Amino acid sequence: MGNVGGTFFTVQETPVQQFVASRFYEFASVLLILLNSAFIGIQTQHMAARALEDVAIGDVLQTEVPPSIVIFGVFFNIIFTVDLGLRWYSGGLYDFWRGEDFSWNCLDLFVVTAGIMDICFLIVTTSMGESDPPGSDFISKFSVNRVLRVIRIVKVARVIRVLKFFRELRMMIFSIMNSMKSLVWVMLVLGLLFYVFGISFTAATTEYLETTAMWEDPANKSLIRYFGTLDRSFLALYMAMAGGSDWGIIYDALGPCSFAYQLLFLVFITFALFAVVNIVTGVFVDSALTASSGDKAMVVMEEMELKKAKLDDMREIFEELDDDGSGKFTMEEFELRLSDERVGAYFSASKLDVSDAKVLFGLLDHDQSNEVSIDEFVSGCYKLQGEARSLDAKVMQFEVKFLKDAVLQLVDLMRPQSPEGMESVDLLHALPGTRTSQRRASETPVFVSPRRASKPALL
Repeated sequence: MGNVGGTFFTVQETPVQQFVASRFYEFASVLLILLNSAFIGIQTQHMAARALEDVAIGDVLQTEVPPSIVIFGVFFNIIFTVDLGLRWYSGGLYDFWRGEDFSWNCLDLFVVTAGIMDICFLIVTTSMGESDPPGSDFISKFSVNRVLRVIRIVKVARVIRVLKFFRELRMMIFSIMNSMKSLVWVMLVLGLLFYVFGISFTAATTEYLETTAMWEDPANKSLIRYFGTLDRSFLALYMAMAGGSDWGIIYDALGPCSFAYQLLFLVFITFALFAVVNIVTGVFVDSALTASSGDKAMVVMEEMELKKAKLDDMREIFEELDDDGSGKFTMEEFELRLSDERVGAYFSASKLDVSDAKVLFGLLDHDQSNEVSIDEFVSGCYKLQGEARSLDAKVMQFEVKFLKDAVLQLVDLMRPQSPEGMESVDLLHALPGTRTSQRRASETPVFVSPRRASKPALL
């Protein structure tokens, strides 16, 4: 949609652009990513199982890739190349590099380029008839391309976000992605914690092991294993905190130093488990809640489900009000059914005042037919439920202003015919939002009936 000179126009899309923007193409792309990820897993499992089998029978390891795997690999490389070309053509060069999918486009471009190099390398090796031609070591580095292909499975989230069935999975994925920033700060805090305590334990170990004989003493083997160097102390503290090793074993390893360092280790465990872990858990929970509440698609989906549930409840209540099954109910039926506790409880829960049944019935009966249909009941109850909103106040303000202007137009029309007693009416013109006396004198008053006046459309 465009606007030139105040005229709106629609940009005509080409068949290729329509095809790439279609839901079918998006699902087909996701299916190809899933199939490619499964293919890479099967390929990796096959090569590893064949290597184990060769070692078990004492045979020479076979590094050749089976032809079927090569064919499927070439097929996926070609498909992804075509996909990248179609998206490049449909979106244009600017959207490809500046659009919201810029990072994904860069990843796809790198993966496709590496895939093309794999195909070229395969053609070269086949034509030369060499199993390890020059440059094979460099080209083999592109095996990381397999990992990058699997990373693209994250793009499935683009389809998950529009499917109601995957709402919980979508919330978990986006919560994890939203927690990455918090994870960085958590790693910084833990690193600082490990650094402070690690220096203390490593310094105590080196001070205790004064001679070469003590370093070679089997009794100090556990102490050296866990706290012999600073990096070992880091790992030992992390294992004690994360459950990689029983912290009691690490506690006993500090025994040769002194009880003071064992007590310091207990302080570390207490602080890490009961303070840091709980705080970190709270931070991640808060990040997950923030991600779910800030997800527009999730909020819209929940609001639509809530609205659907309310409308279904209203239809059930209408069926109870409609005794004869005619699709409508009268004032007598309405008053009779309001004595039902379930019906009264529903109206009370929806914050609808049922103390005056006639007033409520009049509000629901839009066409003044003394009967309320299911459409009038559902739409009326949905609009009347809950407290007054700012929009409702604005609508009422507009209606009052419209009626006030209509009365002033009527007064201006009647003034030349009956000038006596019109002074008190001039007070209306002093109200905010009305016309001044000078404007009335310079303009010809035209009366517009409130019923026939054309009012701006309201939401």
